Amino acid sequence: MVPVRRQMFAEVLDPIRPTSTEIDEITEHYLGIRFAGPVIFGDVLPCLENLSASYRLGVITNGNSKLDSLGLDHWFDEEFVAEQVGYAKPDPRIYFCAAEVVGSLPTELIMVGDSFEKDVRAAREAGWRAVWLRRTATRTGRDEISDLGALPDLLAALTDPVTDFAP
Repeated sequence: MVPVRRQMFAEVLDPIRPTSTEIDEITEHYLGIRFAGPVIFGDVLPCLENLSASYRLGVITNGNSKLDSLGLDHWFDEEFVAEQVGYAKPDPRIYFCAAEVVGSLPTELIMVGDSFEKDVRAAREAGWRAVWLRRTATRTGRDEISDLGALPDLLAALTDPVTDFAP
């Protein structure tokens, strides 16, 4: 993740021509703040406990939230970190790679994410089903939730063979 973030800062700051040392310092400072105090929403742990009884869980991340730093790694079977995989969301190849590693067809996998572009659209382009977590939404549409408490029922409906789900 560090090279990805460092490259991002180098590109953004290029117009002011920072030195390599300055880019390193900015990256280190950012990462120190970014991971200093992660917040776990109140609906996360109950949802993970519910889902882990029936589903195999995995995470695809660009490195913003690593499971071990959040204390959530014991809930998940797989973790795909962009830097290790070689592709970052929204590149659909990270989804193709994850499907191959877990030994499932893309149509058998469901992505739940809070970014429409990086999580939902990209997963669907790779043939996955996707649920959009819109925490600030006062009203959600089909295949959208505003709280993870609604996820188990939605997933049960998505995996029901009579459900008409449009990826």
